[in-house]
Amino acid sequence: MAGSSPAHGQSTYDLFGGARASALGYASTALTTASGVHGNPAAAARRSHRVVSFFAREAFGLSALRYGSVAGTWPAAWGSVSGGASTFGGDGYREVHYSLGYARGLSFGTSRHVHLGLTGRYYHTRIDGYGSTGAVGLHLGLLLPLISSLDLGAHATNVNGPSLVEGEPLPQTLSVGLQYRAGDALRVLVDVFKDRAFPAALRGGLEVRPPLVDRTSRGRHDRSHPIYRRHWTPPRLAAGTRCCRAARRARLDALRVARRSLVAVFPCLRYASSLNVPCPS
Repeated sequence: MAGSSPAHGQSTYDLFGGARASALGYASTALTTASGVHGNPAAAARRSHRVVSFFAREAFGLSALRYGSVAGTWPAAWGSVSGGASTFGGDGYREVHYSLGYARGLSFGTSRHVHLGLTGRYYHTRIDGYGSTGAVGLHLGLLLPLISSLDLGAHATNVNGPSLVEGEPLPQTLSVGLQYRAGDALRVLVDVFKDRAFPAALRGGLEVRPPLVDRTSRGRHDRSHPIYRRHWTPPRLAAGTRCCRAARRARLDALRVARRSLVAVFPCLRYASSLNVPCPS
């Protein structure tokens, strides 16, 4: 395993978030309507109805890099509960994550509400012939409306410093972002993302909701129609980018190393040493 600095046990969950987050270039920290197993934990507090989401991806067309997730949110008067599961890998190597979270909005004597969230996630990694290991990570989230059209978000992962292998901690990241809403038709999002093992990266996203026309209402968009309000979500168009050449290069190096390891060199993974299995020279 040669190349730049080691990946420090980098998990794939940060690379495979969800369909909407991916379309926005992962600039989803302040997205108040975010859903998905790896989203900002505080976003669940903004939900007024139950939501279930699914996501699947196969990177590079390789079954060994296959990813899938399911997540749900259940709001109540005392807060919102969220849960989900995700899986990555193939027959020889697999990561599975199980998440359970709680979020609530708080008011400090003003009309402005602060939304806070906490998620616990269990990481389990298995390698055929070498055993398995697991760890629990804690994630914190915050959403704060600055003005009616501008929101601030923050998301910290693995704040308790969990490790699957001694000396190889899971990635600890911090992202801070802004969301600007121009009515219901346009959202502009900007994030600053920092992994302790990599340089900071700037991410940006743009989301547009095309206007819908109800032909039964004289060509006008009828928001009062119950089908629009409860049974169908209008389509969205999203685009995003991530701007940091050093961070991009480091992530590509880490992904190349992971790809080679998953496909060809399982015996040389450093997990073997923690499972009392000799690693061939």
